[in-house]
Amino acid sequence: ADRRLDMLPPILSEDLCSLRAKKDRFAVSVIWKFDATTWKIKDIWMGRTIIRTIYEMSYEDAQKIHDSITTPLTNKKIKKFPDYKQLRSELITLTKFAKALKRRRMVKGGLELASSEVKFKLDDRKRPMKLVTKKHLDIHSVIEEFMILANCTVAERIHADFPNFSLLRHHAEPFPSNFEDLIRCAKTRGVTLNVSSNLELSKSLQSFLKMASWDSSTTHIIKTLAARAMSEAQYINSGDFEVDQFYHYGLAVEKYTHFTSPIRRYADIIVHRTLLLSIEKRNGPGEGGKGTEMAAVFGHLRDYAASLNRLNRNAKNAQKSSTELFQVVFLKDILQLESSNCLIEDAIIYNFRKTCIHVFVPKYELKGTISLKDRDGKSPMPENALWAIQGFNRSGEIVRKWEVDEDQKRLVITTSVGTRANIELFQHLAVRISLGQSRFRRSPIQFQIVQFGADLRPRFSDIILANSAAKSVVKSVNKAKNQSRHQNQNKNQIEKEEVESSALEELSVQFEGLEIEPKETEEQIYYRTVYAETPPERSMYSLFQDFRDISLTSDDQFAVPWYVDSKS
Repeated sequence: ADRRLDMLPPILSEDLCSLRAKKDRFAVSVIWKFDATTWKIKDIWMGRTIIRTIYEMSYEDAQKIHDSITTPLTNKKIKKFPDYKQLRSELITLTKFAKALKRRRMVKGGLELASSEVKFKLDDRKRPMKLVTKKHLDIHSVIEEFMILANCTVAERIHADFPNFSLLRHHAEPFPSNFEDLIRCAKTRGVTLNVSSNLELSKSLQSFLKMASWDSSTTHIIKTLAARAMSEAQYINSGDFEVDQFYHYGLAVEKYTHFTSPIRRYADIIVHRTLLLSIEKRNGPGEGGKGTEMAAVFGHLRDYAASLNRLNRNAKNAQKSSTELFQVVFLKDILQLESSNCLIEDAIIYNFRKTCIHVFVPKYELKGTISLKDRDGKSPMPENALWAIQGFNRSGEIVRKWEVDEDQKRLVITTSVGTRANIELFQHLAVRISLGQSRFRRSPIQFQIVQFGADLRPRFSDIILANSAAKSVVKSVNKAKNQSRHQNQNKNQIEKEEVESSALEELSVQFEGLEIEPKETEEQIYYRTVYAETPPERSMYSLFQDFRDISLTSDDQFAVPWYVDSKS
């Protein structure tokens, strides 16, 4: 998105309540003492602290320092972190520790699911110019594991002192039926998933992901389907549930809460105040100082939990809608840049339904649905949809009918000569991506089948590039040939020159033969005429964009668009 809406004013969220280099900041901390050999917790302390951060660094900086033993840092980075050798040693220790904590959770049934975060790099006009998928680093896991440990530790503490008035985070076990699509997808790759418990599911997923580690798109789809099968985690008041219902299925921990992000989540503020009351209860007045405030909160904790769940769901929906809107704007700009109203891209099938298929486009991190029937009940599948698959050619084998086998998760296509093709899950296909029209909301992203199989049509931009490269070589050869002709040298040198000139001339002819004529083939004409109709100069989407801009303009800056009669 192009902005961030903070829960607290910037002076708090960006400065006074954030850890800044070389500045003292008040905090509520959890401090553990561990056994250096077994990594087991020996002692825990919780209370008010003052933290003074030595260095302020990004995840990427921390990862580079961690990896500097194999990838040396630049002088600029070394100047930024003069104690980087000590930092690297400490980061390596923390990373080893975090991996040990993670292994401990995974052995108990912790799940590692997809949460691919799509971000957009914006230009000066706040329009998306590049799509960026967040890369997961080892340092991310370090922060994640210590946050999980802190949240678990605080959950145990507040529930011990206030068993009926603790705000906990509950993740219920999913219904078995939620896993049907995931199980069928894995089965097409010869893997049987065991979903009887989070531990068995974790083992099955790890086994499958190791086998498919070479295919990042397949692993992404499997993790996404596993995440989709999960139930939604919710805030609860501990007094409304039995203790055995506190279990967090995804993290495989007995009790969990949100304590580590009080700047951006109100739930964490409630938990902080509860913890401070617990400290006051155990250590005496003055240590916590929140008794009066929390007495009022406890009486309405059930209502607070319900409100937080509702607002959290709304925030996720808003984030999802924001990402989808920027994807539309991004695609619109690409289409304008290429002077076209569609893109032909590689996609992967990840699910079948009775009248549609679900596809994933790795290049743009897009998921979409392709309908197999239009509004009139006719199939929009092109007649040449099978021509890219080996064994099917253009000698009359055109698509005649199809049917979805939902049990086997495949699409069965019959051609005009009676041959059949089975389109399976994870099979590649070329899809046409375009933007539809909508009067009152963002333009829908539309997907249509072009051809099954991974072979996509050649792009004219690639042909032009090849021509440019060939012509550049020819020009260089001719220039060298002319230079050699005008040199005054002795007879032997001249003879040698004539030989070299002859060789250069032959080379020039060879490169001229490499030039590609950018003439449209029959197939390219078919794509252009059927799949790339010229859009109108002013779509309804553009009109409403203008209306939106006008509504946000003050009266003294009001500008009349071209389609409004300024005299009326």
